[in-house]
Amino acid sequence: MDVSLEKLAPCYISLNIKVEKEKAEEAISKALEYFRKRVQVPGFRRGKAPLTLVRRYIGETYLKEEAGRILAEEVYKQVIEEKDIHPYTNPEIEIEKFDEGEDVLINAKVYTQPTVNLPPYDTIEVEYKPIKVEEKDIENKLDVLRHRFAETQPLKRKQVKRGDVVDVAIQVYVDGQPYREEKKDRIIVGDENLIPPIDVHLEGMKVGEEKEIEVQYPPDFNNPELAGKSAVLRVRVEGISKLVLPKLDDEFARKASEFNTLDELRENIRKELEEEARKLAEEQLEREIFTRLVELSQVEFPEPMLQEEVSERFARLMESLERRGYDLDTYLSENNMTLERLQMELERDARDILVRRLILQEIGRREGISVSEEDINKRVEELAEANQVPQESMRRLLEETGRMDEVVGGIYLRKILEFLKKSVKIKKEEEK
Repeated sequence: MDVSLEKLAPCYISLNIKVEKEKAEEAISKALEYFRKRVQVPGFRRGKAPLTLVRRYIGETYLKEEAGRILAEEVYKQVIEEKDIHPYTNPEIEIEKFDEGEDVLINAKVYTQPTVNLPPYDTIEVEYKPIKVEEKDIENKLDVLRHRFAETQPLKRKQVKRGDVVDVAIQVYVDGQPYREEKKDRIIVGDENLIPPIDVHLEGMKVGEEKEIEVQYPPDFNNPELAGKSAVLRVRVEGISKLVLPKLDDEFARKASEFNTLDELRENIRKELEEEARKLAEEQLEREIFTRLVELSQVEFPEPMLQEEVSERFARLMESLERRGYDLDTYLSENNMTLERLQMELERDARDILVRRLILQEIGRREGISVSEEDINKRVEELAEANQVPQESMRRLLEETGRMDEVVGGIYLRKILEFLKKSVKIKKEEEK
């Protein structure tokens, strides 16, 4: 048997197989036996007719087709074993030539399993960039705390200015219809965290004045009924106050925290910020390690695997839209996107996900990294403690909501990252 292999695309190969004529004759004999057991030749019981009569009864066309199928299956199985080929899909087999007394030509096209070539870990060089906590960070944190304990003092002034605390009544209209009842709220003009940022429209308004403000809620807005939607807010100013911040002293420290003095409160804030900074620097390091790993790795995967990932992501998008009362056309229109553009973005994201997933799987396979039941129990215990619920309740919640896979995936990723941090070259930068 003579086999030539041609790579048509990443993880997609063509096998051109030439089989000796003797194998064709064996296949014809097997095909005749196959038909003898299944057809009723007139004058004979099933399975008892002479093969010469069976051949005449079936006809050469059907006989060659079946003999070709039998031979192709046998040959294909033998080739993938000998060539150590790992198919991802079933093959597309074509019998290109099957003539009795001559060699047989068979072509098989098949998608193969993904391949991942990782660089030596010690060729990955990254830099650890510590983040220094400065005095201004502590002051900012204290300022946030002061605002949290601030009091308000009504103003006689009737016109809203920047920095004012404004009491408003808000009625939301979606598609021209009122959304729920009018709501009272208190807004600080200049609050950069306000979503949507309606405070800028309040500046200059007077007490008792009403204004309609057109807004666009972001897709990830915390109210899924409004997320991604356009709306009109009818806002009425009902009062203006100013913020009165507490004096920054030991009394404030006792009121705002468990500490007796301002110095103790400052020191605690410093420790918390330094811990946050350490975690942030570690996360940056891990992202850099993985970015370099992806850049230096060679990953190939079959096209059907990519399309499966794209289909899965599209299905999740449709489920999300359905939960929010959206249809695809509305989503595309509001995001100024065509269906072709959406498909391109889904495919781009799917490629990134597949590359990263395959790299993680390859590291785990090579290094024998896996998630044990002990690992899962420990993580469930941590989550239960953080949420102040019994461990069994936490486990049941994770299983019933389908989030256990996320937990396992998170443990696996953490173990891989810890392994990589011990294996790559990390240069430490001076603190900034």
